[in-house]
Amino acid sequence: EDAFPIAQKAGVVAFSSVSSAAGLSKEIGDYVFRTGLAVDIMNPSGVMATHEKLGYTKVALIYDAADTYSKSSNDELKKALEASGVEILTEETFQTGDTDFSQQLTNIMNMAPDALFVSALSVEMTQVIIQAGDLGIPDTIQLIVPDLTGKEIQDAGDAAEGAIAFTG
Repeated sequence: EDAFPIAQKAGVVAFSSVSSAAGLSKEIGDYVFRTGLAVDIMNPSGVMATHEKLGYTKVALIYDAADTYSKSSNDELKKALEASGVEILTEETFQTGDTDFSQQLTNIMNMAPDALFVSALSVEMTQVIIQAGDLGIPDTIQLIVPDLTGKEIQDAGDAAEGAIAFTG
């Protein structure tokens, strides 16, 4: 994210295959490109599709407050959920590098949402899914993880069973 404005100012093409936080290309300038859909496009579409299919009315969000992508993903989920009339019971946070999410996940379980949206990078995302599985969340709360990849599903193992992903 820091390199894009420098490239734009210098007139050098900057191309990212992984940047998906909102505002990291067209708003910066005409030398900045990416291949993936930005979360301000992908997440509202994913919320619309999952809300229509699952009919959730109350949800929880958990995200990495130290990571640009995770914050952006969570912000876009929140906007889309609110626009759909879905109640957000809580927004739990953690920091990049954290390994224990049991307190946040227990708080979420105690609120009994219909769905849990996870916005995180791969390492923490996988651990959140595994620990949610250990607490029984996939059995009682629909786990929805934007940008969940096949590798992350493999890393999370059985805990990823039934998780829903949306991706570009």
